[in-house]
Amino acid sequence: MQFGAQGDAPSDAPIAVDNGNSWLDFTDLVFIDPIGTGYSHSHSHSLVDEAETKKAVYGNDPDIGYLSKVVFGWLVKEGRLRSPKYVMGESYGGYRAPRIAYELQSQIGVGVNGLVMVSPYLDLASSDDATALSPLPWMIGLPSMEAVNLERQHRLTPAAIADVEAYTRKLRA
Repeated sequence: MQFGAQGDAPSDAPIAVDNGNSWLDFTDLVFIDPIGTGYSHSHSHSLVDEAETKKAVYGNDPDIGYLSKVVFGWLVKEGRLRSPKYVMGESYGGYRAPRIAYELQSQIGVGVNGLVMVSPYLDLASSDDATALSPLPWMIGLPSMEAVNLERQHRLTPAAIADVEAYTRKLRA
């Protein structure tokens, strides 16, 4: 979509234009929202009761299992088992995609040609959970917290924050 002549006029109506970088000329793109996410239907539309549905689809192994079966079912229905197949993971799909590719290959017998990762969420230990084992969230937030502290003391300068930034970089190495 183009918005304005330079793409920067938010009040102009959007104009549909061809995308020269689109994959649509040479591939089928099939996107699946896992149950309870995106455009998928929640368990309230399940044919079995809520507790049984949750047990069957929520959790790491059930999630990967049913998603892999959905992919396999689509490939069979559409006659695409011999086509090249790439699994794409976006956000939490970055955690799922490698496991789905492995499940397809090792348990179902479907070869996967590669993975495409878009802003993948890979480090589950780097969450905001204070009990997480990863120091990453603390390292990421440390310079900002120190900047706020220095600002309160009216001492915030680039030189004053440089030490904490250097310390954080050293931790990441």
